[in-house]
Amino acid sequence: MGNLIIKPNTGGDLKLQDEGGTDAISISTTGNTTLAGTANSLGTVTAGNLSNTAIVYPADSIVQHKTGMGWTSVLSLADSSSASISQTMTPRSYNTTNGYFMWDINMSAYKNDTSSGDTLRGTLEVSYGGGSYVVQGFSGQYMFYRTSTEIGISTSGLRRQVSVQGSGEHTFRLTLTTAVNTANIYQNTAVWEIKEIYKP
Repeated sequence: MGNLIIKPNTGGDLKLQDEGGTDAISISTTGNTTLAGTANSLGTVTAGNLSNTAIVYPADSIVQHKTGMGWTSVLSLADSSSASISQTMTPRSYNTTNGYFMWDINMSAYKNDTSSGDTLRGTLEVSYGGGSYVVQGFSGQYMFYRTSTEIGISTSGLRRQVSVQGSGEHTFRLTLTTAVNTANIYQNTAVWEIKEIYKP
């Protein structure tokens, strides 16, 4: 059996209309297809591109995701000095009004000095085109431990929600700072995950 071919005159669009004469399906001369109303069932979609900014996502959908790891070697820090690792993410253009990031961190570190007044401090900070702000300073807010040979920080499953601040690039920064006496920081690992969440 041969194919059934329906085509318009040269230069015209192919249109299927409802009973009121309104276009229900239109196919342009370039092959672009427009569906009016609701397409109740598209079957199994095996190809295409869903990145157009006009697409409406369900609230709280993850629209971007990054992971990273830092400080896999020994850090040598002098008095009141610090070291940082960072990750950048630019929010989707359709998510700059109410969108937010979810920042998850697992980290452990200790230093080989316990002199009086010595500390190992940390700060989570987000910077963007219009400024920056501290998400959390974790001196006294994280779990600290101290023995005769070490002072350290350990976290597991720390999560912070960060509001999107405009359309520009955002930099997420984790900083460790030592005070009183030069020291090496050992077993320092920081594994993190940043997710951009859509909020209409």
